[in-house]
Amino acid sequence: MSSAMHDPIRDDRFDRFDGEIRRFLEWDSSQIDGAPSRAAMLERLLDVRGLVGARRRTFGATPTMRVLIAVGLLLALLGGAFAAGAYWEQRAVVVAPTPKPTVGTLLTTQVGAVAPGTYWATARTSVPFTLHIPGGWQREWDGNVHAGDPWAANGVAFNSWLVTQVYSDACHWQGTTLRETGSRAEVVAALVAQKGHALSPPNDVTFGGLPATRLDIVVPTYYDGTGCDDPDLRVWPNGEGVDPDILWVFAGETITIYIVDGDVQP
Repeated sequence: MSSAMHDPIRDDRFDRFDGEIRRFLEWDSSQIDGAPSRAAMLERLLDVRGLVGARRRTFGATPTMRVLIAVGLLLALLGGAFAAGAYWEQRAVVVAPTPKPTVGTLLTTQVGAVAPGTYWATARTSVPFTLHIPGGWQREWDGNVHAGDPWAANGVAFNSWLVTQVYSDACHWQGTTLRETGSRAEVVAALVAQKGHALSPPNDVTFGGLPATRLDIVVPTYYDGTGCDDPDLRVWPNGEGVDPDILWVFAGETITIYIVDGDVQP
């Protein structure tokens, strides 16, 4: 499969997508009883001593570290071509305007339908973030939240990761070099250099009020994984190699990634 860069679709559908995601994930806990204030959450992002200690033990990190959250949004494709039109047609139904969000709680163990509202979570990260969930969304045991069938053309899913390493080759990942990624810039560089898939050019954006970088990984429906270590592609592992935390990419998917980081001191 070609790993050449591709030009993202240039129309207002990505702008509408970004607007929905900014509404979906915000660093604002003012409507959540018992949740940290915005200032406290940002301070926690900048001074997570326990997380730094854990990363030092696992990865031998340096005294100055960065917490970074990569947010993957898994969007299915139709017929190997961009299906943004069909996707947005369905999304207008799935993510319709909802009543004022209800008071939210920490979203950690719930499985099944999630009532519309505002929640805060730490799924696959140690830094709390706020979710504004419309009606019609479900939560899986591993923290994934989705609307519709995530594997169908009208489905959308949301995941978050604390990314510390990226495979150098998403197709031949067994025994491959794992690039250490302690900052947003290092994650971006590792993804740009990663073999095995097409990738959009990095785009600097603001996400949840913080500096971020957006990239899109595209795998068409006609993708053939014959000869790879697995029919599906591995983008990055989780810190301890637990399978649910690995970012897999399947044939017919587009994954939009927002990478956010912040400095932390031990």
